[in-house]
Amino acid sequence: MTDKSTDKTADKTAQKMDPQHDRLEGLDNTIDQDTQDFIALSGSFYQDTRADFSIHDQRQQYAALCQHFNAGRPQGVTAEDQMIEGVPVRAYTKNPKPLGQVIY
Repeated sequence: MTDKSTDKTADKTAQKMDPQHDRLEGLDNTIDQDTQDFIALSGSFYQDTRADFSIHDQRQQYAALCQHFNAGRPQGVTAEDQMIEGVPVRAYTKNPKPLGQVIY
């Protein structure tokens, strides 16, 4: 069973997209310009037919998006993969080493 209110909301959201400019129309007062630009740029990495793509093809599009935003690791920062009680952990360290370390 489909939730009709959800369908209507999705339809209204889709209608607000301006296909000519990849912009969200009518949301200028609720979403700042930088966020609108981010949404448009992120959307440009995906084709409209992505729902028909294989998982592999969708992952390739996502990987291209991630590569675009990858700023690299800051100078002096190193990473080390570890296991802590069976949990994989990646520890980042800035050289010279800081006085403390926070683990989440």
